[in-house]
Amino acid sequence: LVEERLFLLPTHVETGPGTVRLDGMGGFEAVVPDENLEINAYDFSLNPAGFPDDRDSWSIDVRYTHNELVERDPRTSGTNLKLNDGIFLVGYHSPGNIGIGGRIDYSEAGSREPGFHRNDYKLAGLELLLGKYLSSNLSVGVNFSSRSEEEHAFSRDIYDISHENNVMRGGLGATYRILPGLVVGARGEIVSTQLDGKSRDEFHEDRYDWTRPGGLASVHGFLDRGRLNLAVDYTRQEIEGKESVRISWSERYFLNPLLKTFTERASTFSEDRVDERWKGRALFELVPGRFTVGGAFLSGTRTSQGTVNPNVFGSEEPQDLEVSITAWVGGLSWVGLRDRLLLAGEVKQSSTDVTERAGETPGRNERDELVLRVGGEYLIGEKVAGRLGLIRSRESLDFAGAKELNGDFNSTWVAVGLGIVPSGAVWELDVAYDVNVDSDLDTDRSRFSAYMRYLF
Repeated sequence: LVEERLFLLPTHVETGPGTVRLDGMGGFEAVVPDENLEINAYDFSLNPAGFPDDRDSWSIDVRYTHNELVERDPRTSGTNLKLNDGIFLVGYHSPGNIGIGGRIDYSEAGSREPGFHRNDYKLAGLELLLGKYLSSNLSVGVNFSSRSEEEHAFSRDIYDISHENNVMRGGLGATYRILPGLVVGARGEIVSTQLDGKSRDEFHEDRYDWTRPGGLASVHGFLDRGRLNLAVDYTRQEIEGKESVRISWSERYFLNPLLKTFTERASTFSEDRVDERWKGRALFELVPGRFTVGGAFLSGTRTSQGTVNPNVFGSEEPQDLEVSITAWVGGLSWVGLRDRLLLAGEVKQSSTDVTERAGETPGRNERDELVLRVGGEYLIGEKVAGRLGLIRSRESLDFAGAKELNGDFNSTWVAVGLGIVPSGAVWELDVAYDVNVDSDLDTDRSRFSAYMRYLF
C-alpha cells in the first residue's frame, strides 16, 4: 500500500496539488515561497477549516506526473518501475467566509522484478471539502474522502496474488485566531479500511479479509508577523488491524499435509499501530524582498505490535515493528535583477531507522541521506519563466539482511523547468523534468511533471 511504502522514505512537508514549479528548480522544500507550498492550515496541516483562505476565488488545479526507475546494479532488487499519477482539484474560496472544493486522485504503476514477472497497481480517490467562518476569528471545516487501491502480482515461481483496499475517511477541523497573526487549529478523522486479498493457483485459493479501523488527531499553530512566518504541527494516528483467511487447498497442493481437500477459516494476523509525527516550517525575510532564510523539520515514529499465524500452521508468534524518521531542511534564497532572478540553496539531512522483530529474531535497517540543492528561476520577458536545478545526494545504508548494500552511495540529479503566465494571470502552466545523471548504484531514474492552474 502507498502509505506503508512512503512511511519508510524521507517525507516531504508539502501537501496540496503539487509543486511542479519547485521541481523544475531542484525540488526545494523550505526556502522558496510557492502558492502550493504555503505555511497555512490547509497546505501545511490538511485542515479543511483553512480551505477558504487558501486561494482568493474559484480555482482549478490539474497535475500529471510520470516516473521511471530502472536498477541495473546486482546489489539492488532489479526493479523496473513506471508510474503515472495525477490530481484534479476544483474549489471556490472566499477568504474569511467560505470554501468548497473537491479533489480526484489517480495513480497507476507497473513494475518488473526478477522472479516477479508482473506487478500492477492502481489507485483512485475522491475528496470533498467544506470550510466556513462562524465569526471573524473562528472557522470550522469538514472533509470526506474515499479511495480504492488495487494491486496485482504474478510470478511463475510463486502464484497469482491480488489485493483490493478501500479506505473511507471523515473528519472535522477548526481554526481560531487568538491574536492578529497568531492562529491555532485542530482536526480529527475517523478512518475505516477494508482490504480483501486473494492468493491462488490451480491447486489452492486463499481469500484474506483485513479490517483496519482507526482514528487521527492533529493540533497545529501558525504565526505570521511581519517578516516571520512559521508553523508547527503534531499528528497522532492509531490503527487496529485484524486479518482472517478462508483457505481452500486441494490434495495436490504442496503445503497440504492431508490426502483430501482442506477448507478452513482462521485468524492470521492482528496489529495495534500508533503513528506520531511532529513537523514544522519557518520563513524569515532577512532583507524584505531580497534575502529569505527558511527551514523545516520532521520527526516521526511508528510502533506496531502484531501477532501472526503464518500459513495457519504452528503456534502464533509476535511480529513487532518500530520505525523512526527524522529530517531537517535549511537554506537561503535571493531575489534580484529587478525581481527577475531567484537563486536558492538548501541542505537536507534525513534518517530512517527500522527495527523489526519476528519471534525472537530482531532485524535493523538504517538509512541516512544528505542532500544539497541549488537552483533558480529567471523571468524571460513578462510571461515565461525558465528554471534550472542541481541536486547532489549521499545515501548511507546499513541493512541487517543485505550486507552487500551497506555503505555510502552518491548520486547527482539535474532538473529543468518552464513556466508560462499569460497577461492577466488567469491561468498558469508549469512543466518540469528531472533525471539522475550519475549514480553509484547504477540507477536510472527520471520524472516529468506538468501542472496547470486556472483562476476565474
